[in-house]
Amino acid sequence: MLKFYNRVDEKNCECRISMCSIGSGIQMELDSERPDGVPEQATILLTPMDAAYVSGYIGRGDDCSAGHSRTGETLDIYYRSFTKEADHKKGLSDIEFVGDMWSGWIVAGPVKMAVPDFVLLAIKNAIDAMMPSLMYASTGDMEEEFG
Repeated sequence: MLKFYNRVDEKNCECRISMCSIGSGIQMELDSERPDGVPEQATILLTPMDAAYVSGYIGRGDDCSAGHSRTGETLDIYYRSFTKEADHKKGLSDIEFVGDMWSGWIVAGPVKMAVPDFVLLAIKNAIDAMMPSLMYASTGDMEEEFG
């Protein structure tokens, strides 16, 4: 689980991201709280193809959108724009990462998080580590899948 803080309206709000490999892909649970203390949650399923897509785009530093939830939300990753106006159009200009400089945002339904590079790289590394179990979900035997 990744845990960090964002600052919204001069108040620190805890953010949490957890990922686990399940039979049909990767389940991501994202939790944050609003400045008034009300929690916001989203659970996103990344199919193996979604997971590979997200990993590739994080590796290149490009925006991406993948996965799905029961209510139709996706996992959206945005890198910071060069202008505040562009970030404001996305509705993300009021969120800041507490600590060092941040590089972008993760949005999943009601959950919005400002994240630094190391959080995005941790997500990429976790996805990459789970890829063998996603590709060979039943036994791990390549011959079963391709033989």
